[in-house]
Amino acid sequence: MKRTTALLILALSATAALAADPAPAQPIDLKQRYAALKSNILTCPDDAYDAGVKALRDFLANPGVTNENTLVDFYLNVVRKDPPPISEPPDCFALAKAAAGKNLLARQKYCHARFSAMRLAIITRRPVLNAKYSHEARLAFAEEVLADPSLQLAGVARYEKIEALRWLGRYDDAVAFAKAEIDRSKTPAEKLGIYRNLADFYAETAKRYMAPSDPATLAKAVETLSTATAMTNAYNASRTYALDLVKLAGWEWSLGRKEAAKATLEKAVAAEKQPCFDVIYLCGKFAYNEGDYEQAVKFWAPHANRFAPDRRILFVRALYALGRREEAVPHLEYLSKSANKILRPYYAYALEEYKKSVK
Repeated sequence: MKRTTALLILALSATAALAADPAPAQPIDLKQRYAALKSNILTCPDDAYDAGVKALRDFLANPGVTNENTLVDFYLNVVRKDPPPISEPPDCFALAKAAAGKNLLARQKYCHARFSAMRLAIITRRPVLNAKYSHEARLAFAEEVLADPSLQLAGVARYEKIEALRWLGRYDDAVAFAKAEIDRSKTPAEKLGIYRNLADFYAETAKRYMAPSDPATLAKAVETLSTATAMTNAYNASRTYALDLVKLAGWEWSLGRKEAAKATLEKAVAAEKQPCFDVIYLCGKFAYNEGDYEQAVKFWAPHANRFAPDRRILFVRALYALGRREEAVPHLEYLSKSANKILRPYYAYALEEYKKSVK
């Protein structure tokens, strides 16, 4: 009740201030007021949610306060409350689209946010409860975006369509669509993007229904992503290329092609102009899983001080396996303070035991 009253007072204060001074407020003031009101609707308890939404709507209704992007942002944040509410205001998608008008950036924001809401809804099983978040709705919206080239979101919409078809179990339709788009694509970059989408589709399909991976389908993922990574000139960033190689190595490893996976990882490291910790960590992890701790430490040692706790744990274990406990001390000190709370005592104990052994 107190939170609801506070929200209403905040809204009335904003309205009164605008009424008293017809001159437009400074942009920074509007931004701060908008951010505060929006924060309230995203963090308030359920019994204050409607009041928070009304307060923000009233603020945005004042002439000169808002623009297309702000309106779209507001309406879609209402829809995207985490988890997406089953009974969200039924007009939010329509209001956001109307607010975007002809502003390209606002229209693109609307499309991205709507796709994002649908993806989040899948995780929380909202498609079962609300038709707006259904896989059919996702497919229909992807086709709507694809049909409007002025949005310049064909790459995003292709991915969403392929994923929607996968979730609907229409595997042949997804593959046929992707291959047709590859044939229709006009630039190497566009073709590359579709190959990457198709490779991900095969990989996800290979582990559908949480069953053991389907080797034949995963092999198609490897073949498709290999085709993509061969198009080196089409990549606009070396990091994207290196991370695709890491993904490819993971799939090769899953198929038992360990030598090929190692070669692919070496290629990924060589492709990086600056160290990519994901690439370096995965290279070391492959060696670690094979029991080659010397090689794992060789990959990890130059960068271990910048690893997150879950990654540094493996580095410490590799050092212990090699009998190099002294080198592990600074990392044990870090882990005894920064690792998961459940594991901190374990690393603190290991550190104390080492100190006792060298006295």
